Amino acid sequence: MTKRRLNKIRDADATKRKFLDAISMILIEQGFSAIRTNNIARLLGKDKNLIRYHFGSLNGLLKTYIQDKDYWRPFFERFRFSDNPDAKEIEELFIGLMQENFKVFSANEEMQKIIHWQISESSALMKSISDEREAEGDKLLKMAVPYFRESGVNFKAIIALLLGGSYYMVLQHKAINGVVCGIDLNSEKDKTDVLVAIGKIIEWAWQYAEENVNDKLQSTEKMNYEFEHLEELSEILLKDQGDNTTLNELEKELKRLERILLKQLLELSNETQISNFLQINLYRMGEICDNHFNPTSEGNLVAQSILNLMDHLTSQVEPLLPATLSLPKLFCKQQSLAYNEKWQFLKSWLQKIGIDEQLLLITGIPFNQFTFDGKMRWHNYKYLKKYEKIFEEIGEELPKDNYELMHLLIGLGFNHVRFENYCTKIFSAKIEGLSGLEAKSLLKIERTKLFQVNLYTKMVFDQDRKPVDEALAKWIDATIKGLSEKPHDIQLNPLKLKTRLTAMQLALFEKTLYTHGFYDEPNLDVFSEKIACNFSTKGQDVLSAPSVKSKMYTKDISAIKPLEPMVAAVLEDLRNFLI
Repeated sequence: MTKRRLNKIRDADATKRKFLDAISMILIEQGFSAIRTNNIARLLGKDKNLIRYHFGSLNGLLKTYIQDKDYWRPFFERFRFSDNPDAKEIEELFIGLMQENFKVFSANEEMQKIIHWQISESSALMKSISDEREAEGDKLLKMAVPYFRESGVNFKAIIALLLGGSYYMVLQHKAINGVVCGIDLNSEKDKTDVLVAIGKIIEWAWQYAEENVNDKLQSTEKMNYEFEHLEELSEILLKDQGDNTTLNELEKELKRLERILLKQLLELSNETQISNFLQINLYRMGEICDNHFNPTSEGNLVAQSILNLMDHLTSQVEPLLPATLSLPKLFCKQQSLAYNEKWQFLKSWLQKIGIDEQLLLITGIPFNQFTFDGKMRWHNYKYLKKYEKIFEEIGEELPKDNYELMHLLIGLGFNHVRFENYCTKIFSAKIEGLSGLEAKSLLKIERTKLFQVNLYTKMVFDQDRKPVDEALAKWIDATIKGLSEKPHDIQLNPLKLKTRLTAMQLALFEKTLYTHGFYDEPNLDVFSEKIACNFSTKGQDVLSAPSVKSKMYTKDISAIKPLEPMVAAVLEDLRNFLI
């Protein structure tokens, strides 16, 4: 590399650094709202086009500046786990990471300005940089999540509070020199107290998670012992259901278990412990109950006795039952019979008012899915109870048509995929045949209505899917965007010419005429717009200007060849006029 070339590179690097330094100066002295191309160029006494030359755009300059100042990048390089980290290593890394964040953020005025900017206005650039940080942070958080899975505590929420709290304390201190809850960051002692608190909060979270996991293991071991005799009696009765002696002994054992379980339940001190206790014990009893369930039997004596115990155990703590708890098949059979009767009555009423058959089938899904054939869970039953109760409470005020019923189901959180598809078909039918402007206006009204429906419950039918109003709003937004991208202005021209040429042939032919002076248009962009507006081609009623312009330079022989005899015939006619 020549000396001149080296000097040129150094000059370019120096110029870039000057622009980055100018951003720093403007940000600190005037704030992010003053970062404008003209302000930067004026401060440096340089041509503003140099920003485009060196960084591509003002956004490119800002991104380079933020990446240069963002201390999270080196943090993520510095705070790394070993190949196989244990719980203690993960805990200590997060303590170090969050304490270091507080210390560095307190001292870094430029980073304070950047974070203030990030939370003060909507910016695609700031969002992309924030998303990059989040992606790197998530790699660390994923290592901690398994240790909190059974604890009832979300470790990500703890870190989010520590991060947000650190930012807020520092930003308020810098803005008004204020204190937060008596903590004054002018005091070195208070700063140290904050660092200690960060460490303790993370330490306590890990201790709590560990204790809850240990409690669950101990509870499981203890109940394994308590259920031993019940399982022995169950095995005997599976072989001989008519063994009355064993049946009597089973009843006594169930009463003993009821006393023990209720006593243990009363000794539990928090909701997480109660939920874990119920999950462990009801799962065991449910398995034994299902082993004795016979779908063709009316009695199911053993299964019913165990089901009675489960009912006594849960009656006082129903709100704390785990949503994923599997329901005994006998319970499902009993409830499905009761709810099927209720559904038949409701179905008959909806048929009388003329509800669409497809929507009727969809409305019955929560009722029909509740059978002992499938794996039903507590959430399914809880949702069905609420679902049926709302229909019952509405009474004679039931929806009068498909549209009203559709909005009632939205208010019930019914996010089944078939219902979502039904709704989108209704919306599509409403906008069919409308102009783009009319369709967008109607869809916006429908979107507003989604969030104005009467919400009867916070529950959703399917916990693994988005709420139905969010899913439908997303579909409407995407449809509106699609309508916006259509060249709707072209459709407004009823006098456009129909040609037998393909779009490629038309573009090539018109470009040839343009080149030879047939048209007096200022440039090809305007010319392409007018072609798109005034022509429809073979198999394509609507053209777009960018597409037309791109086809003007085709070298495709198969497109060019058919034009030659047509142009030759036109030329022959013209020559005949001259004879």
